[in-house]
Amino acid sequence: MATPSPSEIAYEEAHIGDSRQLGIAISNGVCYGVAVVAVLLRLVSRRLSQAGNRVDDWWAWIGLLSMTFYIASYQTIVHYGLGRHSILITNLKGFIISSTIAAVFYNFTILAIKLSILYFYRRIFPQRWFKYALLANGALITGSAVSSMFCDVLQCVPLHSQWDPTVKGHCIDFSSVILASGIVNVITDFTLLILPMPVLWRLKVSQSRKRLVMSTFMLGGFVCVISTVRLFYVRAFKGVDPSWGDIDTTELSTVEIGIGMLSACLPAYRPLWNHFLQPKGTVNVSKQPPTDRSIKLTGISKKWNGHSEISGSEDEERLYTRFGTVGVAQGDENISHHGHDTDIVVTRQFAISSTGDGF
Repeated sequence: MATPSPSEIAYEEAHIGDSRQLGIAISNGVCYGVAVVAVLLRLVSRRLSQAGNRVDDWWAWIGLLSMTFYIASYQTIVHYGLGRHSILITNLKGFIISSTIAAVFYNFTILAIKLSILYFYRRIFPQRWFKYALLANGALITGSAVSSMFCDVLQCVPLHSQWDPTVKGHCIDFSSVILASGIVNVITDFTLLILPMPVLWRLKVSQSRKRLVMSTFMLGGFVCVISTVRLFYVRAFKGVDPSWGDIDTTELSTVEIGIGMLSACLPAYRPLWNHFLQPKGTVNVSKQPPTDRSIKLTGISKKWNGHSEISGSEDEERLYTRFGTVGVAQGDENISHHGHDTDIVVTRQFAISSTGDGF
């Protein structure tokens, strides 16, 4: 922490009663509440679709757990003086250690959210080039997050040289590290937003799903805006009064995580969307155990074992799933399959109630 000049000390003394701690607590509570509700709704959606947790779901849960530790450490920094001027900090060791822990969990939470999105993309979009692009983005996101966490912990060696003036330490230019990490964060945010666009533009989907997709990407765009604004605050902060001057950056970080968690979970809400806003004229799905499920698709009767991924609209759609046994009643549908319990592609115009997940 930089040593304040006499004029800066005089300013802090003149504003000794200033406090933003209540605002920090409210911001943390709201953002954490949004994240918890987002992940719980994801769980409810999975139950409605009778689908088990996938890799992207597990990363969302890991992200929520990491955010819990982030919020806890963030509030601990408030206890040690965040939200007040630095001359009021009486336990510099506790302040720095709590700040380091919060920074580590911030970076890990961002990593978990983005990995959840990447694994969701990987499950939904089968194109080979798309998977290579996801792999490259995943490597960049993981490398940036891991390096940032190492820099958080090792910004000064030994660590206690930051609060013990009798110990000589070797410190990196941490402001430059934060700026570089912020730039990579903004780049990967925009990449995750833009990457699926070419595939989505070619989809023929119903208006309800178009609205869901648009709301998802509007939230993703909002996260990009928050990351960009946060980057400007990082550049503007000089580090003289960190317990006061760094509040805007830390609050934007919390908002970024909360909205990011919601944005990552929103595509999984399609079963919820269909459950509460089922269009008129759709065919109800019979509630059978997941081991032996039957579904009617306007003249088509199918029975299979395992999980179903059902999607449909009045547009022509392709339905991919793994069937055990198939019985076709009647209709002009085209069905192709190879052997028992293999991939089957059904192409037909139909309108049904969707129980799957994703877009």
